[in-house]
Amino acid sequence: MTRIRSAITATIMAIGLVAGSVAVSTSSAAASDSATHAISGHVANLSPAGQNSFGVSAHILVFDENGNYAQWGDADWKGNYRLEGLKDGDYRIQFTEYHSPYSADDVGLAPTWWGDTPFRSEAKVLTIDGADEVADVGMVAGASIKGVVDTTAWYSDNVQRATTYIQNPDGSWERGAEATVTNGSYFMIGVPAAPQVILFSDYTNGIGGGRMYSPQYWPNQPTRSTAKVIQPAPGDQLTGYNATLLPWAARAVQRISGADRFEASANISASHFSAGVPVVFVADGTNYPDALSAGPVAAHLGGPVLLVTPGDVPAPIASELNRLKPQKIYVVGGPNSVNNSTYSRLAQFAPQIERIGGTDRYEVSRKLALLAAPAITPDPTSGESRIQVLFADGRGFADALSAGSAAASGGGVVVLVNGANSKLDAPTTALIHQLQPESAWVIGGPNSMSPALDDNIRSLGVGFNRIAGATRYDVSAELGDYFVGWGEDSNAYLALGSNFPDALSGAALAGATDAILFITPSDCVPGRVLDRMKTSGTPNAILLGGPNSLGAGVEQMRRC
Repeated sequence: MTRIRSAITATIMAIGLVAGSVAVSTSSAAASDSATHAISGHVANLSPAGQNSFGVSAHILVFDENGNYAQWGDADWKGNYRLEGLKDGDYRIQFTEYHSPYSADDVGLAPTWWGDTPFRSEAKVLTIDGADEVADVGMVAGASIKGVVDTTAWYSDNVQRATTYIQNPDGSWERGAEATVTNGSYFMIGVPAAPQVILFSDYTNGIGGGRMYSPQYWPNQPTRSTAKVIQPAPGDQLTGYNATLLPWAARAVQRISGADRFEASANISASHFSAGVPVVFVADGTNYPDALSAGPVAAHLGGPVLLVTPGDVPAPIASELNRLKPQKIYVVGGPNSVNNSTYSRLAQFAPQIERIGGTDRYEVSRKLALLAAPAITPDPTSGESRIQVLFADGRGFADALSAGSAAASGGGVVVLVNGANSKLDAPTTALIHQLQPESAWVIGGPNSMSPALDDNIRSLGVGFNRIAGATRYDVSAELGDYFVGWGEDSNAYLALGSNFPDALSGAALAGATDAILFITPSDCVPGRVLDRMKTSGTPNAILLGGPNSLGAGVEQMRRC
């Protein structure tokens, strides 16, 4: 999952630890208290690289049941470790070891999950239930990969790297091994015996830095889905895995569309969601109010948003529901949005169905926020709320479309308000007291959201921010600076900003794929959106909607 920028630093640290590029001592761990326990154990088979050779030993990362890092530390020179400050719960533990290659034949030790597997999805679950626990593991030999990385331009303080990503048996991906490119070549050790792809990427230190080259998968592929999968064996010494990096340029790699908004909605869902999804949210595709808040909720609960008419389930939507076989359908809006006949037909596609309705669009959005809140996990260390409440004007759809995508990607909910009012109404104020969010955000400038709202929301005792811009596209890009997708293979989704259907379904997709959705004009891509894509190292764009919505200028990623 992704979080807002203020919460990302720790995630990046955790990622670095998984890659073995950052050493953190046990003293960095959270302090234990009477309600917490410890995991200890022994990491075997560290020789010859272990036993603190050249200051290197095994790194241990503990993840909670939601995949968030919960604790980390190092083993001592004998391979023994102890991590404290862990609450009762289920955990998965990863052990990594990294050192600079000792010789041309060095293959290092592969990252291993507790349960003696290279796969996160196959890791054994350790349950802490009122007592300390023990988790021993034995490291195994990795493989090595060597290659040459050419660049077509030179940038000061730019660093290139090669990283492998493992494909788990359940289809998910995780980072494997990594090496920095030095003088045009790299030597990667500790490569696990698992199916994986190689990504070549870069970063630049200092002010004005960022990504200078377009990421590339071996062999010369723009996306993970087109990369060639390799599967080395322990002790293998692979060579010739080379790349030529080209200057960064945004590129449209896919378009998801349909004959109409309903087929497009079905195809957007089918591009990611598998049969047996826990939920599907269904909303009126002919009008926007009820559906504006549905995208983030669907993303948090693990399902898509599908569009219908008030009086019918279009054939592409019925077909997609037949394929998905959801466990539950939520119908968003009252009978004026989705009538009772349509509701009855939808009930045929799932064992459970529930209507989320209200007297108006504002009440519907509040109910959706309450539905999503339990799925937004608290901070794993402090237990404090990480919910972000994004307030948007319910009288129009432009800013709320962007807010929906940001909330879906960043642990948030969209709450619609009447932006002309100088303060929140009583039900919305009560909602804030009930949710106790980490932060509240007003989305839109003074023409859409009254400046008086700022002080009113601050008075509720929550963190506050306003995201505004001269146009709806500026607001969308600005949100991308705060609510960011940090998935290892993230794309940027682009949808038309002057109409609503494609972005409604796209918000749930963006959240589910750890990405961000930007709205654009029909004929070009705003410069701030392109700049944001470069900063995050995300050159690949997926267009949501046909050529009548997003034309050749967007497909060619022409700046405007």
